[in-house]
Formats: sequence, structure tokens, C-alpha cells
Amino acid sequence: MTKEPMPDPQYTTPSEVANFFLEIGKREKVPITPMKLLKIIYIAYGWALGAENIRLFGEEIEAWKYGPVVPSVYHEFKHFGGNPIVDFLSQEYDAFEDVEARTPIISPDDTDVMDVLSFVWDLYKDKSATKLMRLTHIKDGPWDKVWRAHQNENYEINPEDIRTYYVVLLDKVLEDAA
Repeated sequence: MTKEPMPDPQYTTPSEVANFFLEIGKREKVPITPMKLLKIIYIAYGWALGAENIRLFGEEIEAWKYGPVVPSVYHEFKHFGGNPIVDFLSQEYDAFEDVEARTPIISPDDTDVMDVLSFVWDLYKDKSATKLMRLTHIKDGPWDKVWRAHQNENYEINPEDIRTYYVVLLDKVLEDAA
């Protein structure tokens, strides 16, 4: 059996995915801290690859001490510390263009991506950041393998390893449901 090639990224940055979760969290009054946002983005990235072979974005996901991290999302929201992110959605602005800043969003027409993100939200929204951290630290999972090999370094988690992990997880879930 041949492996499918890694798909091209759907979006150029993880901002669209972050904004999906921040917007729905705000709408449903579910507080989202930076750590919870980082973990739920990673989980969504994994489920999108494993279930639909959709690569949500091209930015590297790195193994840091407290789990998988999307560096741009971490740096954008770290000033909130352990507090919920409030009244702030990621913005994009090109200083060389004479246009207003825009909020990157996922197109509602992108139903495959919206379905995966909604599934992930429904499944994980009530879990604390600490619980999500534990889920992403599963022994022999993608983060664990990279962290054990490169401790104390922020090292990329291979997207193929993430996809493989979530394909196996999906198969297990389907097998348990049968």
C-alpha cells in the first residue's frame, strides 16, 4: 500500500484556525487560554490530517516542554499568560499595502475544514488546558517521540508522524464504535 503524499497546506498561517476557535469560544462563552488554544489547534491539525488528509497550515508545529506549539500563535497570545484570551482576534496587516488590517478566517464554503474544526470543538471544548496538555503528551505520541529525542530544544514535529498517529487513533475509535 502506498502512502498518500503530504497534502499542501489549506491556509498559509494558523491564524485562521486560531480565529475559528476564538470566535466560537467567545460565542459559546467557553474561555480559551493561550495554552488551550495551542493544544486545540494541534489536535485539530491532527484530526484534519488523520480523518480528511487536510493539512490546515504550513507552519511547523514544535515540541516544547509543555507540549506541541505553533510558534506564531504562542508569540501572538503569550501576553495573556494563563488568562483567557478576550476581545482579540488575530489580525493580518501589510504595512506596504494601503489596506486595513483583516481578521483571517476560514471560509464558510470550506465545508471539509469547517466540519473537522466543529468536530474537534465539540469533542474538546469542555476540557481544560491541562487535560488537553495531557492528551498531547501521550506516551509514544508525536510530541513524546520528538521531546524524548530532542529535550530542551524546540524541535519540529513531523506532520507525517502527526497524520500517522491520528489515522491510527481514528481507526481505534471506529473499531471501538463497531
